Amino acid sequence: MTFFVYYVVLVAVSVYMATIIVIVPTSAKPSLFSLSMEAKALRISGWWSGNISLANHCELEGITCNEARSVTRIDLHLSYTYLSKKLEYMNWTSLPNLEYLNLSDCYLARSISDNIGSLSKLTSLDLFSNS
Repeated sequence: MTFFVYYVVLVAVSVYMATIIVIVPTSAKPSLFSLSMEAKALRISGWWSGNISLANHCELEGITCNEARSVTRIDLHLSYTYLSKKLEYMNWTSLPNLEYLNLSDCYLARSISDNIGSLSKLTSLDLFSNS
């Protein structure tokens, strides 16, 4: 049974990678390494539970990705996950295509890391109604 699960995941990732190679223009393709770093940043943040991987990071609640499966939006408005204890673990530099970040009403009580300044594509930041 375990072998079958690994086989299905391997096939799914292979199909996904073939789709990126064929459909997405070269200029819009993030490297496999950068996608892996995005998935790792989301996993380490502690904001989501479960096994976060390259294959499923775009399906997380509040995450939107572009056609190349790179994170472009994080919308956790009214997320009652009490992010204040985990905010410092987000590696913003691993999300170079992030355009929109909504953390309003999330009970934030700590500061955001200075590396959020590296998000050159960020055009919308909402931190309304936090401590």
